[in-house]
Amino acid sequence: GHQLFMEGEGLELTMKFLSKKCFARHAALKVVEAAIDRRPKACARFVEILGLRPTFAFFMGKGLSKIDKWEERTEEFTERVITVIFMLLRDLPRGPARDRVCAKFLESDLEKVDRLAELCGRYSNRVEALDLDEADGDEDEDVYMFQLDHGMFVLQKLAAIFGHLICTGDSRLQHRTLQALHQQGLALGALAEVLEQQGRFLDAAVDDEGCRRQDREQLDVLTRCLRAPGGQGRAP
Repeated sequence: GHQLFMEGEGLELTMKFLSKKCFARHAALKVVEAAIDRRPKACARFVEILGLRPTFAFFMGKGLSKIDKWEERTEEFTERVITVIFMLLRDLPRGPARDRVCAKFLESDLEKVDRLAELCGRYSNRVEALDLDEADGDEDEDVYMFQLDHGMFVLQKLAAIFGHLICTGDSRLQHRTLQALHQQGLALGALAEVLEQQGRFLDAAVDDEGCRRQDREQLDVLTRCLRAPGGQGRAP
């Protein structure tokens, strides 16, 4: 099914909906999310057909009409945008396409780094405010699943995106990241802890052994980068 979708220029068709100010944008974003998940070639194609332009506009809350802004700025829509950016950085190999994704965060005086930190602060506060006694069980895994359902799942993606940016070794991204996180009362170490927790529960969260191994290797690299802000870690 995915091969037919790509051969039939499904991503290109989806782009037409993303580029138009219509209610179909939300559904189109869901299609993109499913199409690029763990598929490097589809991720590269999405970058090639200029999919980053509307994606990052949505990330910044831009390009929305007065009619549909109320829907597209809902939390679910924002979380899907975060997921698409996360998948691109996770699944694209090092090279021009991946560099283009990272370069988006350097545009417009690095305003997207500030936005990323703002979202990190929002979801971190939400997770911190949880009453863990409301979890369905007393086991560590029960508490973890409760956190995932109430903001941790998104926070993990945001932390990973920051990890990818730090791993580039770009001093501008590193400096702005530290500054923006500080304004939110956060530090790189806190994001590293989020990814370390994710790694501890990876066996329960990811069924496929190959994906689990890939995720664990990448989490280890990202955590090292976040623990060493100089960016000595090698980008995934």
